[in-house]
Amino acid sequence: MTLGGKVETVASDVAKIVEAGSELGLSLNVAKCELIAHSDLQVNDTLLQSFQRVEISNIALLGAPLFSGPALDSSWTSVVMTSLER
Repeated sequence: MTLGGKVETVASDVAKIVEAGSELGLSLNVAKCELIAHSDLQVNDTLLQSFQRVEISNIALLGAPLFSGPALDSSWTSVVMTSLER
């Protein structure tokens, strides 16, 4: 699941998901949760602070980089190397 918006909104949405899941006997696996944000973003919510922090330039969705930066560089290098091996 992907959530987005202001920190307060995302924190509230995550709390609702945790509560609804709890009613069904489910729990959020925080070890698999990521917080994608600029490094200077201040996050005061305890639950969101426990998520793995990922810099925007390193993010990929289904293996495709979303922004220029290290993720795009790595993906492009992989494509070029695969083409050269053929």
